Amino acid sequence: KAVGISSILFFLYLSDATMGYWVPIYMQNALGGSLLMGIVMSFSSIVGILADISFPQMLKWVRTRKLMTMAMLFSLVFIGTLYLTTYVPLVIFFLLAMGMWGLYYEYMGFGNKQFVVETAPLSMRSGVWAVIAGFKSLAYFIGPLVGGWLLLNYGDRPVLGLALGLTMTGLVMLAVNAKNNPV
Repeated sequence: KAVGISSILFFLYLSDATMGYWVPIYMQNALGGSLLMGIVMSFSSIVGILADISFPQMLKWVRTRKLMTMAMLFSLVFIGTLYLTTYVPLVIFFLLAMGMWGLYYEYMGFGNKQFVVETAPLSMRSGVWAVIAGFKSLAYFIGPLVGGWLLLNYGDRPVLGLALGLTMTGLVMLAVNAKNNPV
């Protein structure tokens, strides 16, 4: 099960790694400097802190699949909102995108923890975390390389297209996996 969910997560992590490389570059250019870019990017952390406070009470009984689906949906809204900013670069849209990124990140974190709790006995949890971390590390190695190459050769929108495709792939894999796996 750990390899199965990790292979699904690989696509989402690869999308996130690509965006994590591209977003600061893009926002600095679109917003006219590193100060405003940093202020706007920090909004994802504010949303994350609020989620950390409220999610434990709200998500007590939510299963892994729903948490991961929510993470992927927030990732899609994040990508879509940033795509909108390539046409209409308003600060409010960047703030909305960063808020979605913060929610994505929190749902991913809660989803990963829930998956480990639901599927692995206590004695096997470190091994499951190692498998998840291995796939995540591979994604975060590949993502900036691919994102940088796309940005250099084709510009901003293809980077978003790749991230969208990777997230959609993860979402489809999760849906297909749901038929075979109760998690």
